[in-house]
Amino acid sequence: MTLLKRKYDSRSREMHDVAPFTEIADYFNEIVTGLDDLKVAMYLIRLAQKFKVNIRSATEIGCRSGIVLHRLAERGIEVTGVESTQQMALWAKGFAEYKAVPLVMHISDLKKKTPVNNQDLIYSFYQNVNYFKTEEELAEFFSSIRLSIKPDGLFIFDAITELCATERFESYVDYDKVTPGFYAHKAYYVVDTRMLHHFYEMYPHDATIMYVEKHSQYVWILEELVRIAQDHGFSVEKTYESLTFHEGTEENYYVNFVCRPI
Repeated sequence: MTLLKRKYDSRSREMHDVAPFTEIADYFNEIVTGLDDLKVAMYLIRLAQKFKVNIRSATEIGCRSGIVLHRLAERGIEVTGVESTQQMALWAKGFAEYKAVPLVMHISDLKKKTPVNNQDLIYSFYQNVNYFKTEEELAEFFSSIRLSIKPDGLFIFDAITELCATERFESYVDYDKVTPGFYAHKAYYVVDTRMLHHFYEMYPHDATIMYVEKHSQYVWILEELVRIAQDHGFSVEKTYESLTFHEGTEENYYVNFVCRPI
């Protein structure tokens, strides 16, 4: 055991199970280190240009810390963020105020209609659709987005593939030190149920407790996602490999779906 792991050994702390996207809020930007917020924002703008959508308003569903919305706001776009927990929403709002970004935040069940209307662009990354584990839940999600977007708007979401779940997250363990203390991310994939399980352990600095968030994602077959989106108000125009303009397939780790209302 390394000195870092031994210092934050869970056996010396009292464990508290907490809901997803609560205690992780303070750690999020440091845990998700691979996210290039400027690259994501520019990719969204390029997609909108490609599909001839003029973005004046944009809403991110499940925006986490809201850093991509900041980049869109810098380009004069009116931005709104939606999160499911108060902790994550407050963190995103506070970060936006610190950066002097005019971000409107809402706390809402992601399956319910978003508290916005007539949006030019709605997008949902971080594989949010994989948190919906039944077709009924996905139907609610797509239907709610359909009510909030302009007839000529664009809806973009991403999803994880089974290849990624199998290759990247089989017996996955990651430890690191972050500003509030220390975290551990553990994951495993169950092939028979197509369920990807994540465990985030947060160890606050100079505390005698640890928080554990358990996240479960259902790894949808891409064709099923296309069908369900089409059945509930959208035409899937293209699927792309994550943040590229190459065709997205089950052979990629992450796939973006570009949809229009019908």
